[in-house]
Amino acid sequence: MSLANTKTTAEIIQSIVATLGICIGGLWTYKLFVEDRLAYPHAKLEVSVAPIALTDEVEFLQVILKVQNSGQTLMHISRATLRIQQILPIDGCEKEQVCVAQELNNAANDIDRTADRFDWPLITEREASWKTPRTVEPGEDDSLDFEFVIPASSQVVRIYGYVPNDETSRATSDPQGWSISRVVDLRKPTAMEEKK
Repeated sequence: MSLANTKTTAEIIQSIVATLGICIGGLWTYKLFVEDRLAYPHAKLEVSVAPIALTDEVEFLQVILKVQNSGQTLMHISRATLRIQQILPIDGCEKEQVCVAQELNNAANDIDRTADRFDWPLITEREASWKTPRTVEPGEDDSLDFEFVIPASSQVVRIYGYVPNDETSRATSDPQGWSISRVVDLRKPTAMEEKK
């Protein structure tokens, strides 16, 4: 093999290796930034509830919605929604009105039910918003504090929290975000009540 042939073969191999490197780098970038969405925030939500009986008729609930930035980019929070829905006691249905009692009865008799939620009655809802969005650094968290007063007759409630993803909401017309729900039995004594 002559020196010219060896040089040409080396140039071809070098060109192939460079092309493969560019392709592998492109695939790696695609996987990280498109499939794994590293350019967008990632979050984990937690809910903690502290109920306090204020009177025989009124219950105070402090609900903390903790937002943990589990991604690698700065997260902006401009809004958050929290809902409290009543599970127990189950109120009766008014005539000609669909209600959760009917949904529960229908679900008990329908093994092919496809819906995954019941329409629990809404007790209260709060939408918090900030003109200057709250920022959460990667690996850190922020606690959003909500206070509610609900009827003491509410024995078991469902708490639902939602935080929209500001970054993807700007980029698409389909709003996305993170949500969490938790069922809380208010009939159980709190730690403060147990110490008495």
